[in-house]
Amino acid sequence: MFFNHHLLLGDMPGMVVADKSSTLAQQRASFLAAAQDGHKPMWLAVGGAWTGVDVSGKDLGIVEQKDSVLTDLVIPRLPFRNNRSMTHRTRMERRPERPWELFDTAMRLKQGLGRLVRRENVPKNRRIFVLDSRLSDPAFDGFLGIIKRILGVYKQVEWTMDDAVEQRQKRA
Repeated sequence: MFFNHHLLLGDMPGMVVADKSSTLAQQRASFLAAAQDGHKPMWLAVGGAWTGVDVSGKDLGIVEQKDSVLTDLVIPRLPFRNNRSMTHRTRMERRPERPWELFDTAMRLKQGLGRLVRRENVPKNRRIFVLDSRLSDPAFDGFLGIIKRILGVYKQVEWTMDDAVEQRQKRA
């Protein structure tokens, strides 16, 4: 799961949880170690996990066609952030009419999705869950059009809580 801020993460036993005391590399190593031990780990991640980490079975000796180390990506909220870089500020000053925050969010979302769907030969068991209610709110239709186009290339399925419970019972 990708979060936007550390404060949104709780203490969840048995999961790899991003915290400020462990590096991204350490979190990745914990996730892969749990997968290698036969578990189906869940990594609650923030920050650099959106854009700068490759999580696959390659490091565990798993060939692409059988790589199911990472199959599900859950995005509770779209990755809007407060970009304070000099580059961003310069863009804003030079072309204030452009929706730079939206472009930044679109890029971050594409990079986050790439954590899951980057390679061609992986099994077709990948699922993306975007839980942000703004995507279905008509008030955001025009504003989030670019985000909807990015997500539109993936198969869309609407789930209810009853559907989720039913799926879980089938797996048990």
